This record gives sequence, structure tokens and C-alpha cells, in this order.
Amino acid sequence: MRRSLRLFPVLAFFSWVGCSDGSANDSPGNAAGSPTDAAASSGSTTGGLTGASGTTSGNDSTSSTSGSTATTGFGNTSEANTGASNTSGANTGGGNTSGPANATGAGATNGSGGSGGSGTTTDSGGTTGSGGTSGDGGDCQFEPGLNPNRVCIKGKKYYLNGINVAWDQWTYDLTNYDSDNFQAMFSSLAAAGGNPVRWWWFIDGENQLTFSGNRVGPLAQSIFDNLDAAFDAAAAHGILIMPVLLSFDIEGPGREFLVTDDDAIDAFVTNVVTPLVERYNDHPGLGLWEIMNEGDWLLSDEGGSVSIADYQRFHGKVAAGIHAADADALVTTGSASFKYLEPSNNILSDDALQAAADGDPLAYLDVYQIHYYGWMHGDGWSYEPWIRTSTEWQDDGKPILIGEFPCIGEQGRWTTMQMHVESVNQGYAGTFCWAYFDNRADSEGTWDDARSAVQAIAEQIPEAITGE
Repeated sequence: MRRSLRLFPVLAFFSWVGCSDGSANDSPGNAAGSPTDAAASSGSTTGGLTGASGTTSGNDSTSSTSGSTATTGFGNTSEANTGASNTSGANTGGGNTSGPANATGAGATNGSGGSGGSGTTTDSGGTTGSGGTSGDGGDCQFEPGLNPNRVCIKGKKYYLNGINVAWDQWTYDLTNYDSDNFQAMFSSLAAAGGNPVRWWWFIDGENQLTFSGNRVGPLAQSIFDNLDAAFDAAAAHGILIMPVLLSFDIEGPGREFLVTDDDAIDAFVTNVVTPLVERYNDHPGLGLWEIMNEGDWLLSDEGGSVSIADYQRFHGKVAAGIHAADADALVTTGSASFKYLEPSNNILSDDALQAAADGDPLAYLDVYQIHYYGWMHGDGWSYEPWIRTSTEWQDDGKPILIGEFPCIGEQGRWTTMQMHVESVNQGYAGTFCWAYFDNRADSEGTWDDARSAVQAIAEQIPEAITGE
């Protein structure tokens, strides 16, 4: 999670604008402020869910949002609007609505991936999509049309109704694993009907990785022992772990070479990624693999030092390494927003990654992922995922996860219930709000803020929580 001063392009039909920041850093002790957009604190809302089908007008300090219709989705769920806005109309916090919008996805596929993004035609005329190389995918085929609103994992269709861990002890989770904390988290999430956690592992490379120059060495056996315990505990509660291998935080200690140096990438894949995938991909506690958290912030266009070409090559090579280690593995990466995923500017498309990885056909993502915080909307533009369907944002047939958003909701715009409900209504494949543990100063909420919304989703689509 990062909300720093960046120039974000307005959507295609607007012009470029600048965004103000909400926090400086993810690491413990660095406080992250509340959403800074003045419109978010003073706007008024009428009609349906805030901004779901309305139009925005006015300047930053007086903007108001009006919804034209009631939002459909879930019945008998309600939550008071905790923001500063005055809410009226059909829905407050997702209440008095009906029937989840069960969008079906594009690209009928075989296998556990279900994205269909880089499919190859077989002799029999069938198409095997990216991530769809195994024979157990008969239950995971999607009708052509919209992006899938589920993720196919080990032959089952899941809606990922989860939360970020994101860390318990920053860069010590794998070397100083606290089984009591994780057992309690898995148990509490499962009791509310949640099914995955998004868990950061190596973050900036400190403590849990060993280096010889720019080369990463093999992992310590103690890390595997701790992960064995974590995966077994997760599986016992029906929880899926989505490991996040690295974060943009590598820029802090100057380890951008993990993204820009081919030999360093190869060593990371050989000594870290491949052994992990081979050991855990078939474990019932494993969901999918995330390459990097918000690597966008490393890009030179965002004030970092990494070129788009290097960023694409890194993602292509790591994705290919994961798929080579296990053909059924599912791969995603945590994009900070839709900025670099829009159809006109998708730097992570199959074609882009495969070209960057010297034509390797295994260089692709199975699932897209974006994040959202309150600073991602401005005067006449927005990267709020819920103002469009997933297919309207990106239509190449891959499931899209909302990997981060405030568990506390966004004051004056969205309650946490609305964020969770609209994620289902707009065809996304899962959510992970920020964050479970109360061990940070970013003021974005904790599990206590998210529990009722997670439970409401589980009660309305129970079959998608268990993958049945």
C-alpha cells in the first residue's frame, strides 16, 4: 500500500492531473493519513450507492455525487454510512438490494487458471488458456462475454472474499513465525465466511533473503518449516494463502537490481521462486502467487528508477518461472491502480510480457489485480473500481481482484459494506481489504471494521466461498 505524490493520467476521456498523497511508506511506524480529497469529505450522495452510477460535478471542495438508480446485489444487509456525506435513496451501505450480479467471464478455458489470455489452439480445436494447462478444469469453464467473476483454483470456482495480513512482523514473518497469531487470524476469517489472505513475504529483501552481491541465495530450511506450519493451519480452516513475493519497498535498501538485473532475476527465480512453487503449489492452503506489491511505484514515470521495459521483463521472467515450476500455478501482481492496466495502456498484457521475456509463452499473468485508496479520484476523473464493471475497465478476459482498499471504507464516498457489495456487483473476482492486524498507523481499518461485510458476502454467495 502506498499513496504518494504521483501524476496519474485521467481516464481516456479526460486530461492529465496531479494527485495528492495520503501516506509516505508502507513500513511500520510511518503513519498514513486519511483520504485527502476535499470532495470526499464534503460531497453529498443521493440515489444508489455512492458514485456507482452517478455523475460528479463541481470543484474539489464542493463536489457532489448523485446515483441515478438503486444498486442491485444483496438483500437484507445494511450498514450506516460512516462518512461525512448525507445519503438518501434506495441504498445505504448495500441494504435493500437483491440478487448478486453473477457476471460470467470471457474466454472459456481448460485448467485451473481460466483467463484464456494467451491460449493456444490444440489439434482438436479446443483452446487452452493461460493458466489452463491441466486436465481438471472442466468445472472451471466460463461462458464467453465478460471477465470471469471467479478465480479457478484447483478446479473450483472461487470468489476470493478475503483480507490483507499483510504482515505480522514486517520482514520477520517467515523467520519468526507466530503460529498463535496466524491460527487466530485463519480461524476468525473462516468463521466469518472469508476464504483467502494476502500475505507479504520478502517485501524489501531484508532478513528473510540472503545475498551474495546482487544474487539471492537459497532459502533457509527454517523458512520452509514455518511455511509448512502456516499452510497446514490455513488449509485446516479452509483458507487460501496468496503470497506476495516482493514489494516496491525494495527501493528503500537499493535492491531495484532484483527487477533490472537479468542475473539477479534468474537467481531469484532459481533459488527462491521455483522451490516455493514446487513445494506449495499443490497444497490445499495455496491460492495464487503474487509477484510484487505495487511495483508501479518503481517506474521512472512514477519517480522511480526502473524502466517499463525492465519492469515487463522482470514480470515476464518471474511469471514464466512460476508456470514452469508448476503448470497449474496461477500468477498475479499487485498493480497500484488501473493506470497501467487500461486497454490502451496495459503494460502487463500477455503480448507485452512474452515479448519482454524473449518470447517465452509461459510469461503471462492469469489474474489481474488493482488497489484503491481515497486519493485515486479527483476533479472529473477516478480510478475507483466500482464506478465501472471489471470488463469496462479491462476486457481481455482475465479475472480482476481488488487487492487493497480501506477496511474502514472511505469517508463520504463508500462504506466498507458498499465496497464489498459493489465488488461482486461489478464482476470482480475477489477483494482483500487493508488490513487484518492492528499493527500499523495508516488509519485504513482492521478486521473489526471488515468482518460484517465479509460475512455478508459469504452469506449471499456461499457456493463461491467454498468453490462449489
